[in-house]
Order: sequence, then structure tokens, then C-alpha cells
Amino acid sequence: MSTKPKYFVFLGYGGENSIHPLFDYFVSKGASAILVDDHRIPYERDEMVTRLDELSKVYSITLITSSHLWFDSKTYEFSNHHPDPNIIAPLEFLDKFHPDMTVYYPHDMGVFMHESEIPFIDQFDLVLVPYRNNMYYKLRKTCKQVEVVGWIKKRQETSVPTGLGGCKPVFFPSNVPNFYNKLGVEGFAQWFRDNIGPDIPIKMAFGDNGIMPILSQEGYTFLDSSVTVYDAISSHNMVIGSGNSSIIFESAYSGIPTVALLDGIMPDEENLKELKGIPGVYPLHPEELKEFIRAVDAGEQELHAGPNVLIPFEFERVWEMLNN
Repeated sequence: MSTKPKYFVFLGYGGENSIHPLFDYFVSKGASAILVDDHRIPYERDEMVTRLDELSKVYSITLITSSHLWFDSKTYEFSNHHPDPNIIAPLEFLDKFHPDMTVYYPHDMGVFMHESEIPFIDQFDLVLVPYRNNMYYKLRKTCKQVEVVGWIKKRQETSVPTGLGGCKPVFFPSNVPNFYNKLGVEGFAQWFRDNIGPDIPIKMAFGDNGIMPILSQEGYTFLDSSVTVYDAISSHNMVIGSGNSSIIFESAYSGIPTVALLDGIMPDEENLKELKGIPGVYPLHPEELKEFIRAVDAGEQELHAGPNVLIPFEFERVWEMLNN
């Protein structure tokens, strides 16, 4: 066992960083920690590598990551069609800095990790997951330790408000880079005009400066990028998400009626396979959404919610696990 003082490295990138709230919690508890996320806190790769190397010589390093294990600059460029040479992949971190403890927590509620990552996950000492699903039981056979700790965006139990006077949806779009690449900024703005009315608030991801300036001038409301499903549900009674994105699972498994837009980025068959059997989820094509909302408002379509099975994230329990 290392006698060096502990230092926590939180490694993520933009949409693949779900552990930012845990970083904030650890800092609030007085932990020595750094957030390595070039999307939120830009850095130069060489300088960051040098700093991490120096830290690893002085401290006992605990790596906590929520990025896909092979998520590096090449896979980022392939997915987003522009480069970021500063990205440090989790597997690269293991190879370069040899942390004393390694922890993985997913950024996606639907797909904890891809099958291609399974051969490498046994290199992690602790895998934390939001809830039990088939992947959880598979990981139990592969990993040293797997613990269910809840969903990190869920801070408290929530309930869908009543008496709002009809259908009050809020939209959390996913697949946004794909839409920009496919349609361009103006084409994506037109997609919203065609399918999402200005009466539906929208929460875009951190750093979006494409459609927001355009549609804001046309009466659309954009929520702060820090707003979660659970923040928004205090004044809304339905969540709209995309395909089989993480939003669909975190909403539906919290007992919130949820529309899954089959937006064409992924084949309908693939989305429907992932959504099959989840109570309270309504798969719709974008052009069907306005009629669906009208039918709910008219009493022709009843909204049903699934059971609330997703627990709030256990911050203190995770702190204890990583410090004892």
C-alpha cells in the first residue's frame, strides 16, 4: 500500500464527462484533485502530461473516469469531424501514469460501455454503475468490484407535478454534432422550427453557439446547460429526448413520461430494440410530436409513467469507498 498522500484525477471530456459533480464534491471535502477535461478547462497536452507525470511521482494517484476507455483524439475526430489533439484517453493514462487505484463510472445511462471495452475493464479496480441491468451482471463476472451508486445527475428524489394544465414538455436533444454535420447550423435551426415549437423549452449541451443565437431571437427558450432532467421536472410533466440517449433512461427510470424521438441519426430498429419494454416511453418520429402533444392536451392520449427505480447518487458513499 502506498504511503504517499492521495490525489484524485477526474478524467473526462465534454459530453463524456459525467463525473464533474463528483469532482466538485471531492474538492468541497478538501481532497487534492484535478479535473482533466479539455472541453471545460482547456489545456495544452504537453503541459498537462508533464503536470500529471509530476503528480504521479509525489502522490498516490486515484484515476476516476467516465470517458469510453479508448476515447482519444482519433476517435473524437472520427465522431465529431474536427480534431482535438489534447485528449488523453483512459487507457493511455493507465499506461503513462500507473495510478494506484482506478475507478470507472459511465456517462451514458443506456450503454454503460461498449462491447469493445469489456476486454479492458478488468484493469479498473472499481466500477460504479447507476442501476442494475444486463451489463451490470456481465461486469460482475469480469470486474474486481462493481457497486450500484445511483445516477450522478440525480441529487434528490423527484416526482412529476400535477395540475400543470395539459402537456408541459421539455426537450433535451442529443446527437447534436451529427445534426450540425448533416444539416449545418441553419438547417438544424429549421429542423427545430418544423418539429419543436417555441413553447417547448430546450436544454442544449455546454458550449453550443450554433442554433441558440438564431432561435432565441424567434421566441425559443433555452435552459442553462447545467439544468438536469430533475431540475426541469419541477415545472414540466414530460421529457423529450433523442433515440436511446441517456436522457431517455434517466427520465423513464425516474417515473417521468418520456418521448424518444426517432430522429434518423440511428436506425429506428436499433433504437426500438434498446427501448423495448421500458414503461412510460413513447417512441415518435419528430413529425409526429406536435400531434401527440395536441392529443394529450385534448384528453385523447393519456400519459403513463414507469416506476421510479433510479436512486439519487450516493456521493458520501463513494467518498468513503475511495478514501478508506
